[in-house]
Amino acid sequence: MSAKFKEEYRIEFAIPKNNLQWRDYIDKSKDLIKFASPSFQYILSKAYGLDVLALLAKDKNGEIVGVLSCYCSNLEKPYREIHSPPYGLVVCNNSVALALFDAMKSFCMKNGIIKTQLEHPNKIENANCLFWSKKTILKSLASNVSEDWINLRGKTRNIIRKARKQDIQITNDFKYLDDWYEIYSERMLSMNIHTHPKQFFKLLKSELGNEVKFYIGRLDGEVIGGIIVLYSNDKAYYFFSAQSTKARSVGLNELLIWNLIEDCHKKGIKAIDLARSNPSSSVFNFKTRSLGGIAKDTYFYDLMSGEDQKSEVPSVPFIIKLKNKLSPYTPKKIKRLISEFDKKFEHLL
Repeated sequence: MSAKFKEEYRIEFAIPKNNLQWRDYIDKSKDLIKFASPSFQYILSKAYGLDVLALLAKDKNGEIVGVLSCYCSNLEKPYREIHSPPYGLVVCNNSVALALFDAMKSFCMKNGIIKTQLEHPNKIENANCLFWSKKTILKSLASNVSEDWINLRGKTRNIIRKARKQDIQITNDFKYLDDWYEIYSERMLSMNIHTHPKQFFKLLKSELGNEVKFYIGRLDGEVIGGIIVLYSNDKAYYFFSAQSTKARSVGLNELLIWNLIEDCHKKGIKAIDLARSNPSSSVFNFKTRSLGGIAKDTYFYDLMSGEDQKSEVPSVPFIIKLKNKLSPYTPKKIKRLISEFDKKFEHLL
C-alpha cells in the first residue's frame, strides 16, 4: 500500500472475527443491495467453489469506512482475474476507494493477477487505471402507488389489466424453484448465456432470508415464470427473470413487476434497480419506456491496465463465438453442464 494512504487508512483482509463489524457496516448502507456482505461471499464460494476475498478500509479509530468484496477462480491457471459483484465496492468517499484500489493492485501484483473488473455505481476520480461503463436502469418510485400506475406506459397498463383477467396465481415461495429453473435454464441456453447452477438460487434463500423474494406466476397449476428480487432497506434489485412462451403471451412479466412495485410501496422502498441492459436491446427499451426507468452509468475498473482512460466494453473472445455457433447442435443436458462450468470463468453478475 502506498505511503500516501497509510496515514489516513489501514487496509486489511477480512477474517471471520471481523465479520460482524463488516456486516454492520454494509447494513448501514441503506440504499445498497448487500452484495458486499459476508453472506454473499459465502454464496459465491459454495455455489461455484470460488476463492473470495474482501478488503476492509479502517480509519484511525478502527471503524470501517470502506469494503471491497471480490471473487476469482480457484483453478490453477496462469491468467487469473479478480472481479467484484454489483455494489461490491462500498465506500464513504472517493479517497477510501483509491486506498482500496491501491491495496488491491499491490495484492494482484504479488499474486500474478493480470486483470480486475471492479464495479461501482459512481465514477471513481483519479483512479489511474483503465475503466469502462455499462448502462444500469434505475426506477425511482413515486410518493404513492396510484401515481406509479399512471407513470407506466399506457400499453404496459393494458397488458397488466389483461393479465389480471387470466386467473394467474402469484405466490412467493421457493418450493417452485425446480420448475422455474427449468424455464430459466432453457431460456438462457437459447440465448447462449451461461446459466447459474441451481445451488446458487437455493443459497440465496438460505443465506439472505427475508432479503430475497421469489415472485412466481402459475396458470392452471403450472409454473410459467417468475422473478427474483433482492431487498435493502431503501432499494429493491431486480435480480433474475425467466418466463415461458406462454407467460410472455399473457403478460406475466409486467404483472409480476407491478406486484413488485406494490410491495415496494408497502415496505417503504424508494427505488428499484432494474439491473444492467444493453441500450440497443428490447429489454432496455422495456425498462426505460414501458416502466419509466432512467439509464445511468455503472463503472468497471481494471487496476492492472495502468492507463487512466475510458475503454470500450471488452470484446467477446473468438472461442466463445465459435462455441455459440456450435450450440444449436449440442444436446441439452451437455449444453447445461458446459454452461454451468463456463459460468465460473466470467463476470458472474
